[in-house]
Amino acid sequence: MNSVLYPIAALTAWVACLYKARDLRRQRNTPLAAVVAAFVCLGGIFFFASPQVWSGFDRLTHYPNLAMLVSQGLVMPFTFCVLAACMLWRYPAERAHRLIRRYGLALTAVVALMAALFLAAPVSAEDPTTFVPDNARNPFINAYLMVYIVTYAVLQIVVVRLTLQLARIGGRPWLRRGLRINAFGNLLALPYCAVRIADVLERWIAISPGRYENVARLAVGIGVLMPPIGWTIPRWGPRLTVVADWARAHRPYWQLYPLWHALTEAVPYVVLDTEGPGWRRGRRPGRVALRAGYRLTRRYVEIRDSRLELRPFLDPDIAARAESAGRQAGLGPEQLAAVVEAAQLAAVLRARSLGIELPRSERDPSSAERPDTDPGGADAAAEIAWLTRVAAALTGSPVVASVLADTDPRSDAHPAPQPAAG
Repeated sequence: MNSVLYPIAALTAWVACLYKARDLRRQRNTPLAAVVAAFVCLGGIFFFASPQVWSGFDRLTHYPNLAMLVSQGLVMPFTFCVLAACMLWRYPAERAHRLIRRYGLALTAVVALMAALFLAAPVSAEDPTTFVPDNARNPFINAYLMVYIVTYAVLQIVVVRLTLQLARIGGRPWLRRGLRINAFGNLLALPYCAVRIADVLERWIAISPGRYENVARLAVGIGVLMPPIGWTIPRWGPRLTVVADWARAHRPYWQLYPLWHALTEAVPYVVLDTEGPGWRRGRRPGRVALRAGYRLTRRYVEIRDSRLELRPFLDPDIAARAESAGRQAGLGPEQLAAVVEAAQLAAVLRARSLGIELPRSERDPSSAERPDTDPGGADAAAEIAWLTRVAAALTGSPVVASVLADTDPRSDAHPAPQPAAG
């Protein structure tokens, strides 16, 4: 697991470092510089912990397992940089600088103590995968691990507290999400600490060393992916919002296509944008993706304009038949209204396709005898939802199909009216 997970974690951290370094060139500020430095250290932690690098570094220095000291030693400056950034954002400058100096001195002392204990331990055989559980009985390694683990666990708790405080007062939504992701990543370090403490205390708590080693590696491996996401998501996260908005507009855009296509075939002059390939199919390459909201608005406006042109020819007899059949089918009010509308439109479109003339004077909706109802929504969202139901009824409602079959002018029971002259 280490051979695959740790190099990926190191590469992810350094890619995030380069990503944030671009911001540092545009706006030079200390918290951002601290975040960039944290990513440098984070990549180094997993770079030296990778078994391939571990072995190569030991051969270079002629000191077995020295890569572990370097890797775990980098944990302290990494956490210090994260703490510094959070403190500079959270507290007034004077208090932040005072706390940063205090933590800096304490962590420097911890790293020095870790190095002294590690170097005082008897040299053991190189082991880049299970060194900790295999050497936890060594008193110097035991003390080294306790200093490292306790310090690391305390620092993670402090960082979680600070990031959650910042998340509560953060202004931008994606900034708050990023801080919470960071807090989650820091919390994942606690299972790692628990496993390492179990390794140290295994002789007293009767746990075989290395039993939960994979849990420790997995927790750290997943946790290390959280900072690159959390610290960079305020910049690229808003693009996810754009994609989500596009997806929300894109789905009804295509759901309305059957209704739009049928109506604009009958009334093509209502279509605003007919340039370029694929306009009749509703596809203009690249334009739908980039302007989905605009295209959706155009689509439902063109549907309503087409309906307005066809409204004088809507047949109340068709509406009555559809309403009766829909009630017998047990349709709810919204579905029933959509089926009635779809049946009337389908009948008009069929008549036009057959060249049958529908007298406007008899179908005039301005007539006092039958005021026309123009169903729809009170706002754009409700309007789109309404038209989506009509589109679904037009193409898939058995009630609409039944009404059209019963009123087909081409059947023997319904002799066709005279076709339009010319």
